[in-house]
Amino acid sequence: MIQSHSTGTVRKRTWLPYAGVGLCAFLVYLLTLSRNLVASHDSVEYINGIDSHVWFFHPHHLLYHVAAMLWLSLFQTFGVTTDSALIVESLNALFGAATVALIFYILKEKFGNSTKNALSTTVLIACSFGFWYYSLNVEIITIPQFFLVLSLVFLLRSPLRTKDLVLTGVFQGIAILFFQVHVLFIIPVFLRIYFLKENTAFPSKAKAFGSYLLPAAGLPILGYALVLIFNIHPHSLNEAMLWMTKYAHEMSDAWTVPSLQSLKKASIGFSHSIVGGQFLFAVPWFAQHTAEIFGKHELRDEFFLAHSISPIVSELLLVAAAIIALIVIYVVAVSIPSLKKIYLGQKTLLLPILSFFIVYCIFFFVWDPVDFQFWIMQSILGWILLDRMLALSRQKNPKRTAVFRVVLPLLLVSVNFFGSIVLLHNESNDYFYMQSTALAKHVSPRDLIVTDQAWIEGDYYERFAKLPVFSPQAFAKETNSDTLQRRFQQQVRLSLQIGGRVWLSFSLPSRDTTDSVSASFRALWDRTIDTIPIQINRQLIWKQEYEVVSRSQHGVAE
Repeated sequence: MIQSHSTGTVRKRTWLPYAGVGLCAFLVYLLTLSRNLVASHDSVEYINGIDSHVWFFHPHHLLYHVAAMLWLSLFQTFGVTTDSALIVESLNALFGAATVALIFYILKEKFGNSTKNALSTTVLIACSFGFWYYSLNVEIITIPQFFLVLSLVFLLRSPLRTKDLVLTGVFQGIAILFFQVHVLFIIPVFLRIYFLKENTAFPSKAKAFGSYLLPAAGLPILGYALVLIFNIHPHSLNEAMLWMTKYAHEMSDAWTVPSLQSLKKASIGFSHSIVGGQFLFAVPWFAQHTAEIFGKHELRDEFFLAHSISPIVSELLLVAAAIIALIVIYVVAVSIPSLKKIYLGQKTLLLPILSFFIVYCIFFFVWDPVDFQFWIMQSILGWILLDRMLALSRQKNPKRTAVFRVVLPLLLVSVNFFGSIVLLHNESNDYFYMQSTALAKHVSPRDLIVTDQAWIEGDYYERFAKLPVFSPQAFAKETNSDTLQRRFQQQVRLSLQIGGRVWLSFSLPSRDTTDSVSASFRALWDRTIDTIPIQINRQLIWKQEYEVVSRSQHGVAE
């Protein structure tokens, strides 16, 4: 009995280092939660939807909004009144930290790293910009990422048993419900089952694959079926399929034909997932050539984010980022002759990880390759693969490798913390936040806002100015456009009748415009105010000129 109790205690204590690493990561993430809702593009739209407490299911990420809404409701039930965005961000911080603990476990237990070396690579992963930042904001990536890494833990079991494959399927199925694209993980699982004979403990490959596939496919099918039946109510199977594949056809511009241009975009996306690079907009040379680098993209929020960094600091951070790149390139280059040896030495572990890395790289090479959020998983796997190169390099030159193990994480933490995370933690660096809160000081509850930038800008006005927001694009895109137009007309007339104002964040288009969206909005605007005498003033609010439409002194015509 004494021996049994002792063994149980030892087993429990073996998890303490991983729990400790996860707890440290959780504290770091909580202390650096993002106050910027624009750097990840969709955060402000997500949090507005979550705040509404309306059950919403998006086919691309089916369960995220509901999970975040339940998490927020839990805190609000106990009377927590903190900014809802911070509460929802803490959910990502929790799952991000749990993923860090799993990664430390893989590096130490599966690959046999020393604690010091495992910590070195864990820090590189945990503090890569994409992983770090998406553990701090309102976004969909981090929760499914945890479940997918958990699936990988079971797939790397040795010997691999049927029950391990069942658990691999269960956690992948959950990951798919949070992020549809993780169906791609089926390929590494298939390769592990069918092409690795060693370290397996199941009688039949076909039955083993079936045991995995049943939960991996069954859970998502069940989840989507329930949402379709009770929430979406499609009229046909074709309509259901169109909804489930919404992004594949509604975001056709995200598909990229493989080319040198897509290779350039993928390189930017992948490198951005490692180093945030927000500091670059304070580097004088870079700032002067942004038009040549980015074309006509709107970058005012990026420049505003980096406005507090001095040119000297930004250039030092650039040097540090360059040193990181040079060290990584050097380690990869000197390891090329030994890649076969590295692979064969731990084939059971490296085949799933390498195929995982390649499959995701190929897919996101053709799907929106410039967006760094889609390269976060590849950054995790890439650092693990580099860890294996460093492990072999240690045998040849232990002192140099030991230096790399210390220098790389120190530099990466410094570059991303001072060059990105600190900036994103300060809400006064958020251009759209400052713009919308400045406007909020001048509006009244009787007002409404019309903006030609519904995405992000309109969401900020809705959140911080707390007014109805309309946009010309919404009238063109909505299937119930007529209903929306009538609501807009009623809202404008009501606001003006009770002494409110209509704020326009753009100049009214001319009547002879060739832009169909602008022309239709101009016609709608003319119909709306035709019977209402108004005066149009111009007012400068936070470096942006607004047209202010208000009731004239002569009153409102009935």
